[in-house]
Amino acid sequence: MKAYILQHTLSILLVITCVNCFSPGATFARSVRPNSSRLLDAATPAMEAVTPPPAVEAVTPPPAAVEAVTKNIVLNPRNFLQKILSSRSSVQEKKVILENLQNLRMVGVKESNAPGTFNYAEFIDELLVLIDSVEGNRWAAKRLPIPLPSLRMKLGSARRLLVTLIESDEKMTLEKGMSNVDSAKRRRALGILLNQLRETKGVRSLELEATKRISRNTMAEMLERTPKGLETPKYSVVYDKPTFQIRKYESFAVCSMMLVDQKAQQGPAGFQTLAGYIFGKNVESEKMAMTTPVISSGMINAAEGGALQPKKMSFVMPSSFWEAEALSKAPTPVDGSVNLESKGGGLIANTDDVAVLWFGGYATKGEIDIRASELLNCITLDGTYKIKDAEVPYLMQYNDPFVPPWARRNEVAIPVVKTVPDMVPV
Repeated sequence: MKAYILQHTLSILLVITCVNCFSPGATFARSVRPNSSRLLDAATPAMEAVTPPPAVEAVTPPPAAVEAVTKNIVLNPRNFLQKILSSRSSVQEKKVILENLQNLRMVGVKESNAPGTFNYAEFIDELLVLIDSVEGNRWAAKRLPIPLPSLRMKLGSARRLLVTLIESDEKMTLEKGMSNVDSAKRRRALGILLNQLRETKGVRSLELEATKRISRNTMAEMLERTPKGLETPKYSVVYDKPTFQIRKYESFAVCSMMLVDQKAQQGPAGFQTLAGYIFGKNVESEKMAMTTPVISSGMINAAEGGALQPKKMSFVMPSSFWEAEALSKAPTPVDGSVNLESKGGGLIANTDDVAVLWFGGYATKGEIDIRASELLNCITLDGTYKIKDAEVPYLMQYNDPFVPPWARRNEVAIPVVKTVPDMVPV
């Protein structure tokens, strides 16, 4: 009974103490470690206070202050990671520190050699050093079942996510450690990770989400990964199996570009040329809505002989141009290498039926070939459909390059016809 009374009394005192501490007129102080006191140095006095006042100016400095900051930005890598990895940081707080990081990137060259000053690449490398520092630490080796207020454990989660990003891109196991990976790829992986942390509850929650989604390979999951608000070709599923499906596509149009064997037109350059046409780089300067997926052909070994077709990349046109007559009135490309095509750029030129196999992760050359072989085997073993004569596989990618592998939707597709045509009633 005495123990109960003592416990009850202590609880009341704790409540009274909390009320006094957090009342509007209460003031309090705390010691702050030099490495984690704040994101910016004395150049941003509005952020000096441990608990900023509720005024908007304390969170987002006025233009003059922003200009002053961008001329000599001083960031604290440790404090930056504490904020961005924490589940307690608000979306607004994360937005502010990521904007400061973007400002640092825009400045380019640092204007001071004072201790603690970085250019963008140096700062990103400092973040990577901190994340790598937990390699081999047993407390950071695995995700524990309960959250603990430990930066070390958060760094462990961040490192495992970076390994996932890099392994998915390289299709290799990082047995010798991340320090052996090209620095540009490490920076790119960290950029993708920071972008994902912008609106999540913290790195621990993001790691759990990534672990769950990587293991899901259903069409329902792929539909969840499809970008919202973007038009995509219309189709109906006419034959559905656990690993692949046959779709009947409605007619749609594309803008396409042949990718010749020159570095200037490979990959990103081809993408940028087509994106430029969609976003207004045309004779009429007409901006059109972005669509999905990006369709590529000639990237995958053909069904027979292993020969490669000429490489082509296509963007789906907005639905207002899907009909032949409407396509003829579409904006005129400025770049002569951009062509406007109906029938999905060849995907549904000879048949409306298309066999599709879906997969997540990054669509690397090796992964594409593996998935294409799986699809061809599925079609052959099932026997209900067969590959249309002389048709080759296509690749369809639904997400932008900065979407992580656990949230990506990719598909390999090939035109097919039924092995035994449906009987037509007499």
